[in-house]
Amino acid sequence: MELFVPGVVTLLVAWLVYYFLMPRASIYVLGGICIVSVFVAYYHHRKLFPYEYNLSETKEILKDYAPFITLMFTILLLRIILAQVKGTSGGEAAVAAINSAKASAAAGVGAIAAALPQIPQMPEMPKLPQMPQMPQMPDLGLGARANNGSRVNNRGNIGRRNNIASTSFKET
Repeated sequence: MELFVPGVVTLLVAWLVYYFLMPRASIYVLGGICIVSVFVAYYHHRKLFPYEYNLSETKEILKDYAPFITLMFTILLLRIILAQVKGTSGGEAAVAAINSAKASAAAGVGAIAAALPQIPQMPEMPKLPQMPQMPQMPDLGLGARANNGSRVNNRGNIGRRNNIASTSFKET
């Protein structure tokens, strides 16, 4: 019984908030309540299940790989120190390798292009005849003319579009 009553009280309070407070609140208030609720839920969940969070932390996952990470960091640090002592950064060899790869790729593309058959040039497209321009749009037969591009439509409304739908469709 001690678990039933708090659950019913919680549902009753949630129902009261849902039906009486939420419809009157603005979007910003609701967004703030949601953000606060997420942080409170995270804090509560972390307090309820601390052992699961401790097992899933990054330091626990990487604990098995610590020797390899230390070894790779040491090798990288020694390589940087060696480059500083020698006075080269190792970049010249990388640039030479990239240039040779570019040259071989260009030679390969040239060989492929020479092996392809020659594609004939497409002739120029014929020009279409000019369509006659209509001086004004025709009468639609609905009591209004179509907007002919001017700022003043046929009813004299400046800057409004010519909407022939009745106002009953626009009102809710």
